[in-house]
Amino acid sequence: MMILGFTTTWFRHLGNGPLWNYYVSPAVSDCRRYWWSHLLFVNIFLPDTEDRACLIQSWHISVEIQLFTIGLFIYLATRKRFRRLAFTIMFLIGLIYKKIDER
Repeated sequence: MMILGFTTTWFRHLGNGPLWNYYVSPAVSDCRRYWWSHLLFVNIFLPDTEDRACLIQSWHISVEIQLFTIGLFIYLATRKRFRRLAFTIMFLIGLIYKKIDER
């Protein structure tokens, strides 16, 4: 969140040049508009995320937190004998989704 705060406030003042505003201004305005989605880690679920320039490099944080939460929920919801089955099913769903996504 410190990087998000820095990007929305001081990042635009760090440089200058003919292309500085062309590349930095969209990132700053997108961060000011969608700061809440990064704070709640839901920025990957919003539509048109590829058009937003705010903290593109930090998408993996949202994905890791969400996968950790799902895995922890399944771990706590299953009993010891069904855990291996539940994680195997999750793994297979991930493989199927990856195969469908490649097409």
